[in-house]
Amino acid sequence: MVENSKLADKVILGSLHDYLAHIKKENPDVIALGYDQKSPYVDNLRKNLQNYGISPRILRLRPYMAHIYKNRLLKKKR
Repeated sequence: MVENSKLADKVILGSLHDYLAHIKKENPDVIALGYDQKSPYVDNLRKNLQNYGISPRILRLRPYMAHIYKNRLLKKKR
């Protein structure tokens, strides 16, 4: 749904096993996190990436049409 919204230039799904693998491969300039995206992964992201010499700008996005694109609502649609 995020890819179809055309809000991002590129959308990449992460891995359940190695959450840094896709980031290390792409080496992005910017990582945009959802406003409701919370986990130990998010809390430690900057530090863990610095261990690999990767220093993207990490942004927290504001809600966009939260009544449609909220994480829990997207899960229901799957």
